[in-house]
Amino acid sequence: MKFKNLSKLILNNLLSIFGVKLTKLHSMEKVINKLNKKKVKIDNLNALELFAGYGSHHINHYGEIVKSLELWEIDHKCQSSLEFLYRRCSNLKVKITDSFSEMKSSKKKYDFIVVDNPLIFFGEKSEYCEHFDIFPDIFKVTSNESIICINIK
Repeated sequence: MKFKNLSKLILNNLLSIFGVKLTKLHSMEKVINKLNKKKVKIDNLNALELFAGYGSHHINHYGEIVKSLELWEIDHKCQSSLEFLYRRCSNLKVKITDSFSEMKSSKKKYDFIVVDNPLIFFGEKSEYCEHFDIFPDIFKVTSNESIICINIK
């Protein structure tokens, strides 16, 4: 194990001499790259982030390139952070809401939905478990052809 880390360090240092930097792609960058290879027009997608939090995770990898971006978050303390971080995103809407209730009542449809919930069990009474509780209601907010990205830890 030590040898493997040492070899990575040597390789990175050697490559940096030539101006080459190896970087590990974030999982959302990989998704965006695959969509580009499949000729998906990302700039035509209406995106929804179901559990936006403070927005410090992966929204910055797709937020500025989609047609519109809606961020749902239950914690009102996150709103100003989200609005500030993603102010450059076209058609940004931050909605402080319970994502589970919103899925049931929303009439809006999305082409690109990202689901990255906080913990294994969450909610006021830990009533939700991972991503299981988004089904089947998530299909109420999907357009006819949608991409759903579920981050599984």
